[in-house]
Formats: sequence, C-alpha cells, structure tokens
Amino acid sequence: MSLISRLRDATGPDRELDAEIHVRVHGWKLSRVPKDYDGKNDGETYTPDGEPIPGFCYPPKGKIGLYYHVPRNGYTASMDSALMLFPSGQYPIEICGQQVSVSGEKIAARTPALALCIAALLARGIEP
Repeated sequence: MSLISRLRDATGPDRELDAEIHVRVHGWKLSRVPKDYDGKNDGETYTPDGEPIPGFCYPPKGKIGLYYHVPRNGYTASMDSALMLFPSGQYPIEICGQQVSVSGEKIAARTPALALCIAALLARGIEP
C-alpha cells in the first residue's frame, strides 16, 4: 500500500507514518548497522546519508528499528509540522473541517494534519 493510501486510511497521528514521510521528503537512506562485540546482531536503520552515525554505540539487534534515528516531527499530529513539508513556493491553502484545499485541489483525510501531509507529498511529486 502506498504512503499516500496509508495516510488516507490513517485514523490519527502515527509515528511510523511520520518517520516514513521524513525519510521520503529528506532523502534518508538505509544504513547497515555494524555487528556488535560478538559478531552478531547486525541490522538496518535509516540515517541521513546511509552510513552508520559516527561514534554512536548501537544496541543489540532488536533494540533498534528502521526509524530509530529519524526525528519525531509529528507531521501527522500537527498542522504546523505538516505545513513544513511543503516545498518552497506559494501554495494557497484553505482548511475546512477535515478537508484541505491546496491550490484548488480538495484533499480529505481523517484530520487536517493528515490531509496536509498528503497535499505536501503530492506537491513534492511523491506518489500520486
């Protein structure tokens, strides 16, 4: 299921959706977590450049998820945070209940923040 479809189906704020949005908008890449002291427990997580964070001591596998390093921006919870996702430029936005109109295109979701996330991703050309 596409990210936009999952946003349309979401019932409220969702940390995993926030993280996936951040990864897609900011171009984070999957990084291989190095093996620990006994040569086991390697895994994967997203980082800004796809490389392990220098100097970060990774816990054993299972303790760290794909979105461990992704900031908690709350895009799906906050209209202010969702507005920060729009690319540079002017986007006339009208909010009426749970529906958002961006440049004349109406987008509906369960909350205005979710609708703004969808609109911002579409404005960026991410997943129609």
